[in-house]
Amino acid sequence: MVRICDYGANTDVVFPATGGRTRVFWLSEQEILSVVRSWGDDELLWVQKANRSTREPERLYETRDTDILPTCTLSADRRYLLFLAEVLEDGFHQPELRVLDLETNTVTVLLRGSKRDYIEDVCWSPDGSHVAYVYGTWLGRTLKDGTLVISTSLNVMSVADKKPVTVLPFPEDDAATWAMKYLGSERLVYVRDSERWYSPDRTLISVVNLKTRKIERTLKGNIYTEIWPAADGKTLVLDDQGP
Repeated sequence: MVRICDYGANTDVVFPATGGRTRVFWLSEQEILSVVRSWGDDELLWVQKANRSTREPERLYETRDTDILPTCTLSADRRYLLFLAEVLEDGFHQPELRVLDLETNTVTVLLRGSKRDYIEDVCWSPDGSHVAYVYGTWLGRTLKDGTLVISTSLNVMSVADKKPVTVLPFPEDDAATWAMKYLGSERLVYVRDSERWYSPDRTLISVVNLKTRKIERTLKGNIYTEIWPAADGKTLVLDDQGP
């Protein structure tokens, strides 16, 4: 269920139940876009938009190549939706990075990984010309404590030519990266465990320069940190909420 609360008009608009986990974006003052992943055996990922006046959703796109959660982000001009799908092939889920054009309802595959690969957080550049993502590959080794040995890197890709550029390689471990955002047009800020999955005392917030490919600043965070860059490309709002 999606609700829009207008505090000025004291109204509460309820859209029809969607039946799964939902991500919601504003397209305009009247339209919202929702990305839904259904539950159960019949897993489905679909994109729909609805008008707050009519409340009738219009389905734009659907696929059974679903990610566990709807990992997605909307471009600044609100025309393109970048999302992560998983293609089941030979019993393995292979990640795909896709872009849905909301005007033409056409999908472009930017990147497809193999059965040992995964893609973590994704984000748009401010002008919509590039996407950033973390790409990981399992190296086929596991430590005695069960830790997977994974090669991961922070990458940027031009949407026009689909050529990925590795900005920053990460250590070979199973640490997680999330909450990644552009900070202006020349920097990325991201939150990452420095050692293991869900290590609150080892989580760092880092700012990397895309031209020099070097980390300029590192701050202490935790696994619940969320980040919101300001329009000036220099200021960050951090939310270190806890359990």
